[in-house]
Amino acid sequence: MAEKGKEGDLKRRVVVKKVAVDSAKEPVNSPPPPHAKKVHKKVVAKVPANETTQVRKVTPRPANQTGQKQVVRKTVVTRQVEGEAPPKQVERVVVRQKRREPVPTSPDQLEMGFNYLIEETQPKRSFEFFKAKVSKGAKGLCISTSYPKKIIEEYGLHGTTVYWLSELEFDNQSLHPRRLDFEVTRAIQNFVKSNPSSLLIIDGVEFLILINGFERVMTFIKKMNDIMSATASTLITSINPSAFSEEKLSIIEREFDRVYKFVSR
Repeated sequence: MAEKGKEGDLKRRVVVKKVAVDSAKEPVNSPPPPHAKKVHKKVVAKVPANETTQVRKVTPRPANQTGQKQVVRKTVVTRQVEGEAPPKQVERVVVRQKRREPVPTSPDQLEMGFNYLIEETQPKRSFEFFKAKVSKGAKGLCISTSYPKKIIEEYGLHGTTVYWLSELEFDNQSLHPRRLDFEVTRAIQNFVKSNPSSLLIIDGVEFLILINGFERVMTFIKKMNDIMSATASTLITSINPSAFSEEKLSIIEREFDRVYKFVSR
């Protein structure tokens, strides 16, 4: 009995050794067992004959755990068939630019009831437009950083109400630049309420921003636009575009109905 047990044990050892030797002789690139995770699956895409295709072969990747090199092929459809969805949707960013209004060659081309932004180095064109409308009977109000008497004589605005944006008090014709919500806004509201369909020109936005900050002045401009629209009045605002960054200039332009550029940045 002991000899038979030794003989059976010897046979088992021989079988185990043979299996181990056979496993070592297996090629490295043998297919993985069925239960193994699939690393790559070949897909053949059917492309209609009327479509153009482009096949791009990617550089072979390093061998995976099974010893097989992976080669990836990508088929890209470059023309979409009518009635079928594209294989891949690409996000497109469309930048819509605001339509540029043609620069008026005559003050008569300015329509009443709109809010205008005039971009120029000096407020000459703005005052010319303002004067042309006032001379034809429109009631006008001027708010400027220049001395009132100088404005009246230079542009012939006799009989027009002119306020001076200054910290100095002068014959009730000055408005404190820091009091946008009180003195400045109140003066404009009182004028347009007494004179509907009137005309307002503001010169010195750069100075107001320097004193009050950009955000506060933008709030003031929005309020002025609302007041003028509610009373069927017209607002002309003159600015020097070189005093602003492109971002801030774009923000200012969005607040007006018409933007006229007489000078580029």
